[in-house]
Amino acid sequence: MATAPGWKRCGKIPAEPRGRFLVRKKGRVTCRGARKLMNLFLNEGQGEEHGGPYQYQKYWTLYGWRCGTGAGGGGCVRRGARTQAIWARG
Repeated sequence: MATAPGWKRCGKIPAEPRGRFLVRKKGRVTCRGARKLMNLFLNEGQGEEHGGPYQYQKYWTLYGWRCGTGAGGGGCVRRGARTQAIWARG
């Protein structure tokens, strides 16, 4: 995964049933925090849902972060900091 300017690679978290998410971050968030947040959101389904009724209108809040999903991953933002997790095979 190529990293755009300002983004830092933060390792991987598991993705069900087989695979992994490649995590990256930008701004005032640690890599450990980014991995934990993305795991809670994408794998454990935590967060309070808002918006709808269609998927593209939905977002979730989790510990002050505003999160969303898209094709193959998700991301969260809070006060200029960003995290992303992109699905990758095995």
